[in-house]
Parts: sequence; C-alpha cells; structure tokens
Amino acid sequence: MKLTHTLRPPSALRQLQLQLRISRKGTNDAMLSEDVSWIRYLVGSVLTAIIFTAISGNVLVCWAICADRRLRKLGNLFIVSLAVADLLVSGIVMTFALANDLMGYWAFGPQFCDAWIAMDVMCSTASILNLCAISLDRFIHIKDPLRYCRWMSKRVVLAVIAAMWMLSAMVSFVPISLGWHRSFQSESIDEMIVVHTEGRVEIGSAPPEALVLESNGTLNWTELTFVTTSSMVSGTSTGSEVVTDLQRDLHQPKCEMDLTKEYAVSSSLISFCIPCMVMIALYCRLYFYARKHVKSIRALNKPLNGGAVQHQAHDHKAAVTLGIIVGVFLFCWVPFFAVNIAAPFCKTCIPEIVFKVLTWLGYFNSALNPIIYSIFNTEFRDAFRKIITTHFLVFSSCSQRDSIRSRHAQHQQQNNNSCNYVPANCNLLLPIHPNQNNQEPRILVKSPMVESCQV
Repeated sequence: MKLTHTLRPPSALRQLQLQLRISRKGTNDAMLSEDVSWIRYLVGSVLTAIIFTAISGNVLVCWAICADRRLRKLGNLFIVSLAVADLLVSGIVMTFALANDLMGYWAFGPQFCDAWIAMDVMCSTASILNLCAISLDRFIHIKDPLRYCRWMSKRVVLAVIAAMWMLSAMVSFVPISLGWHRSFQSESIDEMIVVHTEGRVEIGSAPPEALVLESNGTLNWTELTFVTTSSMVSGTSTGSEVVTDLQRDLHQPKCEMDLTKEYAVSSSLISFCIPCMVMIALYCRLYFYARKHVKSIRALNKPLNGGAVQHQAHDHKAAVTLGIIVGVFLFCWVPFFAVNIAAPFCKTCIPEIVFKVLTWLGYFNSALNPIIYSIFNTEFRDAFRKIITTHFLVFSSCSQRDSIRSRHAQHQQQNNNSCNYVPANCNLLLPIHPNQNNQEPRILVKSPMVESCQV
C-alpha cells in the first residue's frame, strides 16, 4: 500500500504530524536539559558583561575626545572612527548574536538576517581598517614629525576615514545583497513530497535532495539517511536525533553564513589579511624608529649616571606597549579568519560550536580596543578620570546631600537646634552654615566644570 502527500512548507508541514514514538530515558534527558540551561545562563551572563563593557568603553572614548580640548587632535579622529565601529559591533551585532545563540534560532525575519550579517561584516572590517589607519598615523608621526601636519591635514584624515567605511560597505552589503554569503539557498524548496510505504518514508523536494527515513515496518524509526544527488554524500543519525533535528530545521529558522569559496577568500584578504600585514610591518618599523629617536635624544642631552638604565626602561616600555597592541589584535582575529577561509573548503571539518566561540573572540576585540588604545595615553586617562569624577561622584554627593537634609529635617522637629554635622569622608561637601533665622541650612557643593565640545 502506498500513500503520497504533496505539501507546501512551512504551514502544511506543521499540519502534518508524523507520529513517531521513540523511547528515551526521561531522567537522563531532564538532567541534561538542566545542565544545558545552567551553562546557557552562565555564558549569557558573561557575554552580556562583555557587551556592556564594550559599549561603555567606546562611549567613554568618544565622550572624552569631545569634552577634553587636549584630545581634539587630527590623529584622534581615527580613534573616534574606531570607537564608532566598535560601538556598532557591540550595540547591534553582538546584541543580536547573543539573542540568536541563547534562543537557538533566528526570530527576527530573513530580511533583517541579511542586514545583520552585512552589519557584522561591515563593522568588523571598519574596525580592523581603523586599527591599520591608527598604526599608519603613528608611524608617520614618529618617522617625520615635522612634515606630519602637512601630510595629515583634516581633509586627508576625513577622506581616509570615509574611504575605509565605503570599502567596508562594499565588502559587506554589495556581496550579501547578491547572495554570495550563502553557497546554497536553503529556502528555495517550493514543495515537499512525503511518500509512505511499509518499510520507509521518503521526503523529497523540488531540488535533487531527499531525506529517507528507514523503518522496520512498525513505525519504530531507527535511522535517517541524508541523500544529496549533487554531491552523493550520505550520513546516518539515530532516531531521537532525527526527529529533533528535523523539527528544529523545519520550525526554527536560522541566520548563518555559508560562504562561497570566492567570497570567503576575497573578503578575508580585504578585511583582515592585508590590513594585518600592514599593521605588523608598520609597528615593527615604528618600534625601531622610536628606539632610534630615544637614542638620539639621549646622546644630545648627555644624561648623567643612570641614563642608560632609564633608556633601557623606555625601550622596554615601548616594546611591551607595541607587543600588547599587536598581540591582542592577532589573538582575537587570526583564529576566526583562519576558520572562515577553511570552512567553505571543508564544511564538516569545523564544528559549529568552534565557529561560534571564535566569532565571539573576534567580537571581544571591540571591548579591548578602547582599553588598549587609551590606557597607554596619559591624556585619555586624565579625561576618563575627570568624566567619572564629574558625573558619577557629583551624583553620589548630591544623593548624600539630600540624605543629610532629610535627616536634619527630622532632627529639627525634635530639637530646634541646627545640626552642624557633615560626614568627614565627603570631599565634595563644605560645612553647613545655619541661618540666623532658624531656616533650613544650605550645603555648598563643589561642582567641577566640564569643557564643552566645540563644533
């Protein structure tokens, strides 16, 4: 006996329910589910902290350059562009990536999926290109400081930043709009044909692909064989995995990149390989120029005893600084792009979890950039300290002031004498001076001023 159903996904597939009864150990599955949930909550908390750190750090960088006049330099425009790129990575790309990974499926529609992938490629490319531009800017500043202002004018800097963002958009939005980010169209199935026989069920589609479920004739399913006539590759999976994977693929959409070989190689070259080689070459030459510059100053100044030790300390600090900058960049991005290039050539060689971990490792670079490129700069550290002191400590002092006023009002109802007490550890509050008319005393607050941003 043979029965054939022709269905149009996904609504028709949801109406068709294959009653496949598969015995599983409920206790072990429950324990496994609890372990997976606990790990998911832990990973979600860590990734949320990384996203918050990246957003806060990059906002603080932009705020500092805007508020502090000493930081309004042409070279720092590259820092602002880098912070904007990393802010987009952390605020848009990482946020939806976290939601996608925690839910296990893409819940925001296919159109936004393509836009999100394009934003991922564009912002990551812009971040890497800005790192390369920063290295070039520092190299020119050290190598020829007298001609730096003539070469690096405001028009040149803005043109370089615009060119980097345009190149990033061309590498991302144009190929993805053409469908180069997927080597196959997973949603091109117009209809499915389900054939029931005594021994097996065949599910076929318009493309030359079939899913064959082998059975023993009693609907006690044992294995699923994937047959693809184009590649003639077969594989098997056991019963419970069959139903779970089949239902997940049919009812839970995914947003993933399955790059073509040409796009994987070309985009990796433009987005990472070429900028990486330029960065390493420039920073190596920058270290030697800086060391030569320090030796020249030491020879001219003729330092006293201990000058050699100080010179070695400067060399060591420069080497450590450049080593951290290049090392962190390579650590975050080399594994991802190595896997990104190899994946189209061997799709089954790299597990999905490995690709996700390496993707988040690259995202983590957006949280480290504001720390690395600012912590070694005294002006940035002073600007950060000033912003935090002004806006956070003053807010705290205002809260303390309101609390003191409330306590004083309660005490005044019990006693007509004024309270002249102020906490000793509050540096921003001045002593309270009671009014002669027994009115509520006033508290004077020192409020540091923040320089406004000149447009």
